Amino acid sequence: MTGDSAPFVWLILLSAPLLALTRWLSLHLQGLGLLLSGNQQIALLLHYLVLFPGILLHEASHWVAAKLVGVKTKSISLRPKTRRGGSVRFGAVTVAKSDPFRESWIGLAPLLTGTVVILALARWQFGIESVS
Repeated sequence: MTGDSAPFVWLILLSAPLLALTRWLSLHLQGLGLLLSGNQQIALLLHYLVLFPGILLHEASHWVAAKLVGVKTKSISLRPKTRRGGSVRFGAVTVAKSDPFRESWIGLAPLLTGTVVILALARWQFGIESVS
């Protein structure tokens, strides 16, 4: 494994454990809210409020990316909505149909902005310059 490819290899290797951890945290965060409140709706609201800064960044990233590449946005939602099957959507941006390049840019925008925000927080709040 060369130095240039190492981050990509680690990204691939850690994707499955990261997805499992995300699901575990989500279930336990909502479970904690249920234990504290005894009410499913309040537990969902607490879960949503804890995640709200990330939800706002995520949806704003989609919206800004769409505007930057000239794709019309139809609506933006920043509230929880229960879907069929019991899953919950915390936010959404509806964008007009476009070409694959623009749709890819819009889809990747939260990953890019999230990475920048995490790196900025690591540097300015925790004093972490780089990981070696």
